Amino acid sequence: MIHRALICTIVLLLIAVQPSNAQVDDLISLFTTPNCSGICFMGIVPRQTTQQELENILNNMQIPYTRTTAGQAGIVVLYTFNPSSYSPYILNESESVRVLFGGDTLEDIGLNLIDVHIADVVSAFGDPTLIGNRGESTVYVYADQGLVFFVTDPPDIVTVARVLSVGQNGSISGFMSVAPCDNAVEICQPSSSVTPTPTPILNTVIISDDDPIPSPLVLSEETRAWYNYTLSLSAPLTGSDSVTVRLDYYPPTPSNYAHVQTRVVRDPEIAWTTAQTLVFDANHTEYEVRIRARDDSTNHTGAVGRLSHHITVSNVAGYPVNTVDASGMRLTGSPFNGGNDASGAADSRNVLVFTVEDND
Repeated sequence: MIHRALICTIVLLLIAVQPSNAQVDDLISLFTTPNCSGICFMGIVPRQTTQQELENILNNMQIPYTRTTAGQAGIVVLYTFNPSSYSPYILNESESVRVLFGGDTLEDIGLNLIDVHIADVVSAFGDPTLIGNRGESTVYVYADQGLVFFVTDPPDIVTVARVLSVGQNGSISGFMSVAPCDNAVEICQPSSSVTPTPTPILNTVIISDDDPIPSPLVLSEETRAWYNYTLSLSAPLTGSDSVTVRLDYYPPTPSNYAHVQTRVVRDPEIAWTTAQTLVFDANHTEYEVRIRARDDSTNHTGAVGRLSHHITVSNVAGYPVNTVDASGMRLTGSPFNGGNDASGAADSRNVLVFTVEDND
């Protein structure tokens, strides 16, 4: 009787963690529409839907939206809106969906999700092409379909989904090319208890310190103490590969009350410089950065600045150039992690927010 009771308990537990057919169907329907030949969202399709068509869809569904522009001549356009009534899986918040255009080309649809388990995703779409780490998230990539799911804490809950354009070479926007599953059986046969590969497969620019960077970072003019951190790439460069990362203040006025120095990591150490353009290559793999308050005669107490990091030049397919918005936040291109601005998406932590304690 004890053995029979134990077996019944185990069976009930296994049934409890399995997604129902209705859950799987609802999740599939979230990314398919009768007028779409493949993966899409609400009839919105990467590289097909224009800005005018998007606005028509939202207006016809009576969904309010916000449209913002950035970049040269407003070439980068971001639409945000809340269609939580469209699906129970969409988080009910003002910017739960983000649609990004480069010019009039739709590059990226981002959705903040709720009550979606990775087991549901695997049941709905099968084995992912790749599982990797990006920042604090485990990422499940479906390259053929242009779908990416981000899992954070707890480890089985999907918090963000992205619908991206698929290139002819099998790559998807903002992600490096991925290998087919044939040579990665251990990665491509996940279950409801998937163990992610520990290697940061997806190329990321990493801002790091021994401890999490405070938010905001407080700079004291009285002590003028430096705050140090490092900047590195998650995948090494070889041969003639090079990636240039630029540090910029947003708005530009923080240069009046903050001071940044950089140097490549060497043994023995080399002198600090004021260079804000850092070139990574096979011989320059990590940089040290430090920032402190300037000593001046103006009281800047409470002033808030942002130090942005973004790729400006690259000849490496896995590290595409970034576009940033008016506050320096990453919009497209290579992902970042480690920055202290929690308002950025998990793969867009490219900013250090700082404030000043003044003694004037």
